[in-house]
Amino acid sequence: MLRQSVSGDLSQPIKGLNLRDPANELSSGEVVKLQNLYWDGFIRLIPGTVAWTANISSPNAYIRGGIRFYSIVDTPRRLVAFSNALVEVDDAGAATLIGGLNGTTGNVYFSSWSITNSCYISDGEGLLTVYSGVLAATISGTNIPITQGPVVPILDRLLGITDDGIERTDARVDNVWSSNSSWATFRPARPGKFTALHSYSLKGTDSIYPGALAFQQNAYYHITGTDFGTDVTSSTASNDENASITMIEPTVGTSSPMSIVTIPGVGVAWFTSDRNVYWIPEGQLSGKFVGDKLLSNGTTQGLESVNIEALDKVWMTHYDRKLILGVPLGSSLTVNTQFWLDLRTLTSAVDDPIVPWYGPMTADTWGCVWREDQQGELRLMAGEGKTSVGGYLYNTYQPQTATHMQGATEILPVCIYQDRHNSFKHGQQSKHIQDFRLTAHKSGGNLRAGVLDLQSEAVLLQAVEVYSE
Repeated sequence: MLRQSVSGDLSQPIKGLNLRDPANELSSGEVVKLQNLYWDGFIRLIPGTVAWTANISSPNAYIRGGIRFYSIVDTPRRLVAFSNALVEVDDAGAATLIGGLNGTTGNVYFSSWSITNSCYISDGEGLLTVYSGVLAATISGTNIPITQGPVVPILDRLLGITDDGIERTDARVDNVWSSNSSWATFRPARPGKFTALHSYSLKGTDSIYPGALAFQQNAYYHITGTDFGTDVTSSTASNDENASITMIEPTVGTSSPMSIVTIPGVGVAWFTSDRNVYWIPEGQLSGKFVGDKLLSNGTTQGLESVNIEALDKVWMTHYDRKLILGVPLGSSLTVNTQFWLDLRTLTSAVDDPIVPWYGPMTADTWGCVWREDQQGELRLMAGEGKTSVGGYLYNTYQPQTATHMQGATEILPVCIYQDRHNSFKHGQQSKHIQDFRLTAHKSGGNLRAGVLDLQSEAVLLQAVEVYSE
């Protein structure tokens, strides 16, 4: 056995990935790679996925977006967009056509509003669409916009991005909008269009201040107010109108609307246009970067390799106290890699907490994700992002499942754990290993294991003792 040759932190990567610094300068608890693995008490294999449906779309059509719409008067409905179609997918996996879309590619954004008990669909090419439980249809009314990204409710209004700025509705309706107004249209302080909107309310000592974050490619703003005007089509504002937009940070923005996520008790995070992850702690308006260690200077690709031509495909979500980031690395136009962050560290009482990332996770090709977490439900759903695979939905994060589905194909993830220590085959560090033992645990089924000799590349199964329960 090897004695006094490697430190006791070999199997405890509690500080996660560090792709930025040289391996020989990593601190105890940092690692070079945890491919398809993460740390939670011990090194764990990422949970598997199961297919929720067969291919629900035509060939070469991927899933463009989805939501679980929780009506206050009806059963929950799962709405999914692919190609130029909107479908409802029930819990048995059957799909029913409920409407159409103008475009066939690009992201489709969903948002719900309890005031009208409706779900709103934006594809960036046609007028805003609404679904209230039967069929989806284009909204009819005054100044109905072609919205870019999801519409966002603030108090009794809806807000949406257009080419002119951010428009708003009259109180408690969705069919009367402002249009390039001198006072009702929010405009950026810097050149360029808005790229995304996201609900964000601030908590005071004894009250909540509703609002939203508005983004440009390299800036973000906060919108707030208690009165958004009586008639948004009027040439002048009503006397009590007090809504405002304030620039918070002129150098940090996003080109990835699907990456903006609110984590209860933690704050808001998103993927920035300069390929980093930015986090605003709950109750604040200013934040900090938390993705620096994913910017690689080594052989493992990190955020520096995210395809700049596919930033709109980047998505982010949270589940099981993990922040899950999906990115298209290299020349890929679809998400092919994930990195996971342990969210428990961001709520630490330490002033500068450890930010442990894990990955890269390479088993899935999800194009969009959404949580289904109301009325007693809790699941993380995903839609296939590769056109060559087709329109499949997945029920993800299945701890009792090792395989991952890509369409109808089962994928077994390849796991690589590379710690901060130099390998035995380099330089003068050759060693004769007299005994090697691999301990594994699996609940049910057969356990298969193998060891690869680094020099001869021969599989040495006879050198392995496997203990299975």
